[in-house]
Amino acid sequence: MKDPAFLFYTGDFLAGTMFFTDEQVGIYLRLLLAQHQHGRLSEKQVNFICKSYDNEVLEKFEKDEEGNYYNLRLENEINKRKSYSESRSNNRKGKVKQDKPKRKKTSITYDIHMEDRNRDINKTELDKKFDEFLNFRKEIKKPVSEISLIALKEKLKKLSNGSETDSIEILNNSIANSWQGIFPLDKKTLPTEPTLKRKTL
Repeated sequence: MKDPAFLFYTGDFLAGTMFFTDEQVGIYLRLLLAQHQHGRLSEKQVNFICKSYDNEVLEKFEKDEEGNYYNLRLENEINKRKSYSESRSNNRKGKVKQDKPKRKKTSITYDIHMEDRNRDINKTELDKKFDEFLNFRKEIKKPVSEISLIALKEKLKKLSNGSETDSIEILNNSIANSWQGIFPLDKKTLPTEPTLKRKTL
């Protein structure tokens, strides 16, 4: 029987689609759901969903030797969930060796199949730089709240005009100068140091 669900990390999804249009987000999500339901997708299936080739969206997918598209992170999540379900089923059927303490077996199973040790597998350079900026804010005791996080991403998108390269440079400037906020690349528009200290977003 086909597994009806998979683990969906909303924070990673939002970060990974930060500069997608609403249409691109919809296409990307439909491709993920199609892969979950039908497996790796043929060129024809991808074209049916995308309508036209979208390089930004398809960068999220690998292409196998047969020319089929697949999202590696999703495939890993599907396989981990399948392995976990099979291990739990085997436990219930008494197929697990009895000489191992049950508590220890449960801990190992959870650790292998449910903990996500590869959450950076699909992260772009911008995603990683944004994480670096958030860690910097934590280090200076000015962590970003969930509400501020959304506003911060929108501000970064506006300041960079959707450019990933400019976004990374903006974040680099803030980290290098120990600024709490983010500012345009044009130095003429940068606030003075006293103003910077009052910025908290």
